[in-house]
Amino acid sequence: ILALGELRAKSGRDVLAAYIIGVEITTRVGQGLNPFHRNRGWHATSTVGAIGAAAAAGRLIGLDTGRMRHALNMATSYAGGFMSQFGSMTKPLHAGKAAEAGVVCAFLAEAGMTAGSETLDGPTGMARLMVGPDLEELRRSGFKAEHGQTLRFEPATLGRPLAILAHGLKVKRYPTCASTHRALDGILELQEKHKFAAVDVTRIDVFAPVTHFNNLMYTDPSTPAEAKFSMEYCAAVAIENGGIGLADFAQSALAAPRVRHTMTKVVRHPIDRPESEFPTKVEITLTSGQSVSVHIDAPKGRVDNPLSEEELWQKLRLCCRGTIEAGRAARIETSLRRIDGDEPIATLMSELRFETAAT
Repeated sequence: ILALGELRAKSGRDVLAAYIIGVEITTRVGQGLNPFHRNRGWHATSTVGAIGAAAAAGRLIGLDTGRMRHALNMATSYAGGFMSQFGSMTKPLHAGKAAEAGVVCAFLAEAGMTAGSETLDGPTGMARLMVGPDLEELRRSGFKAEHGQTLRFEPATLGRPLAILAHGLKVKRYPTCASTHRALDGILELQEKHKFAAVDVTRIDVFAPVTHFNNLMYTDPSTPAEAKFSMEYCAAVAIENGGIGLADFAQSALAAPRVRHTMTKVVRHPIDRPESEFPTKVEITLTSGQSVSVHIDAPKGRVDNPLSEEELWQKLRLCCRGTIEAGRAARIETSLRRIDGDEPIATLMSELRFETAAT
């Protein structure tokens, strides 16, 4: 919607409205498919994201009700992506493909292209194909749902309340898979409280829902992409450095002997309980024999434990550092601070455009 807003000369306020609609539809479709869709290996950023992106793009270009219906139904044909791609360069491509689907489907619907109906919950719709043939049995099973997941599509309650208000956004504190975040918060909290260094640690026990560890499939990562999906690597870096940032995912950083040694001290304890029922527990044993532990329910950045305004701006500055020169970064921040006004989104986009050297 940033690129589309620039193309169609939209304001920052227009872009934000489209974003809120995109989040609403993404959330509601996800609630109708999950938790089983995700737990069975579908990457919801790609599958559900395509439909949410179509809603956002359609809102931004002003599709009427009929054309919006076609855009959303069309987007289900773009829904795809497996969690087997986690830790590869193709995993982030899934987000790009979902965004592409949204723009293409909105444009095609605007031009008059039509799509089938009942593509979410029909006899051969997304739910039955991408949850499984046991869909109805699961719906009747009284499963323990999280985040409003019901395995049912409920259009009558759309926007009441808006998903962005009811559930908020998980703004990542660390440049790693979100399944590491509760453990990383726990490690850093214990380190701050008890003032120990990596050399003082003999063992790091991480007790977390099994669904978290299912996402963290790399115990001995060899690439930066794999490292972001490794509890062992992320925990070791946090212990060694007192934090974890973008520089820790350079290829050269992965082979650091101290980090590799500390990785051997990390022990996984998968717990077969939902995230909402089991806060992640981190227990660190020190060379003195002392054991310290903490339970983390809400990672920093979640709606019930949000990053402060200053922490959000600091994250932006850290992401820009070393990539975007200071003057340009300051102008980007200025544009973002007034994004909810009438200023064209093109003002911000002009600061994000870079010339690429010819090769």
